[in-house]
Amino acid sequence: MSASNDVDLVMFMGTSINLWQPNGAFLNDAIARFNAAKSWLTANG
Repeated sequence: MSASNDVDLVMFMGTSINLWQPNGAFLNDAIARFNAAKSWLTANG
């Protein structure tokens, strides 16, 4: 695992549940990444 991934894991494991609730930063990021992947797969899959 790279140092960057270690930081991501620590951020994930030590986060407040608030960040994962509606309009939370992590949830919004996860939704945006999902939608980007879905769009890419629709166009290329």
